[in-house]
Amino acid sequence: MKSKNLLIFPLCLTLTFSACLPAVAAESDAQTSPAQSVAQNTSANSSKTTTGDSNERQTTSDSNSKQTTSDSNTDNSNSKQNVSDSNTDNSNSKQNASDSDTDNSGSKQNASDSDTDNSDSKQNASDSDTDNSGSKQNASDSDTDNSGSKQTSSDQKAKTSAPVATTVTGIPKRINKRIKQNVSFTVKVSPATTARTVRLQRYNSSTKKWKTIKAYQTKVAKTASVKLTIAKKYRKKTTGTWRVLVSATKDAKAFTGKAFKVTTRNIKSVKLNGKSACIYCVDTGENIFTKNSTTRRAHASTTKIMSAILLCESGKIGGKTKISKKAANTPWGGRYIKKGDRYKNLDLLYAMMLPSLNDAATAVSETVSGSTSKFVKAMNTKAATLGLSDTHFKNPHGLDKKGHYSTAVDLTRLTAYAYRFPLIRKAWLTPYRTIKCINRKKKWTLESTDLILGYDKKFKGGKTGTTEKAGYCFSGVYVYKGKTYVTA
Repeated sequence: MKSKNLLIFPLCLTLTFSACLPAVAAESDAQTSPAQSVAQNTSANSSKTTTGDSNERQTTSDSNSKQTTSDSNTDNSNSKQNVSDSNTDNSNSKQNASDSDTDNSGSKQNASDSDTDNSDSKQNASDSDTDNSGSKQNASDSDTDNSGSKQTSSDQKAKTSAPVATTVTGIPKRINKRIKQNVSFTVKVSPATTARTVRLQRYNSSTKKWKTIKAYQTKVAKTASVKLTIAKKYRKKTTGTWRVLVSATKDAKAFTGKAFKVTTRNIKSVKLNGKSACIYCVDTGENIFTKNSTTRRAHASTTKIMSAILLCESGKIGGKTKISKKAANTPWGGRYIKKGDRYKNLDLLYAMMLPSLNDAATAVSETVSGSTSKFVKAMNTKAATLGLSDTHFKNPHGLDKKGHYSTAVDLTRLTAYAYRFPLIRKAWLTPYRTIKCINRKKKWTLESTDLILGYDKKFKGGKTGTTEKAGYCFSGVYVYKGKTYVTA
């Protein structure tokens, strides 16, 4: 915008009004915009002002202009002021102004005031545009926020739409109870933010299908507990296979638990069907019951009781054993033990006592004595030391072989001696144990063949055995009224 800081011409008595007018008009044409011309015409109709008044207005105008305009406008105004000063000097050299010229100068001053006001208006308009720009920016930011909000909402929907896995804890691996004892257990289901349906199912071996016996409903909670009960009417058979199933919801997936066995003992008489038997009281040293107790018979895997004793006495229980080809090829061995595998000897003890693995017994004989034949000699020597006159071993595992035998009486004494070793006692009371192949880094879980475990707390475990010749064999420990008894 052109500066309107015009200097007031001094009064001159030598020139007439008509002579000064062209010079003033020329200066106005050179420096005044159309808007300033309008302001000048308007100012011409106003009352005439004195030179002092004009100077006062000039000072006020300069002050207002500096306050309302930007730094760039001020610079331009100064530049144009210099031009005006130059033009004024030229005009002074040519002519002097009269009283009439003073009026015209006042008109120009008014025009300058008007232009300054216009400058203020334009500055305000510019500020308004800037505010509008800010408003648009805020609107843009708001749109961006809304977009972010929509994105967050979309992410939340994506997260909530995917069902999570269901976890269930408290499912037993095995249950052994009398028919008169209640069978129940409590499971915890997570998540249960909506009510979950828990089904207790039994396997029908005839139809080979699972049937829901009873359905339960959980409470609404992060993790809900449900008590499941197996009624007596479903326990008429000695054993049954069961499982727990939890239905899916929109938020969680379905869950199917591993099958577990429920064993029920329906003892109605004390009739003994075994060919030979003996009940021996460890505390008194007497036999309180016998049936063909001195008859020599094959005794199957109860043989491994002696193998476990020799391992514990050898001082090598903390060592390791490499499985030989002979051990790996032992009949009725485990499907996991392979030639070249390395195992802790303690794990081999559990492999003999729980699932009664024959290959584990052969491996123990080799690591304790160097060979199976030497180990068998050690077994017979130990039997003689213990006074087992009607016992003779041919192998470390108990597979049928001529000359491999024992009696019910001898077996009770052998079991009573083994009960002195804490590691053997602990193994007898262990229903499950996970062992690891050291070099192959593979694990699996061993399961005890002793179904009486968990049936009665007074029962302290023992060893089972089965072969075609020996039939079903068992020797175990029972504590009654403070006294320890061994049965075989």
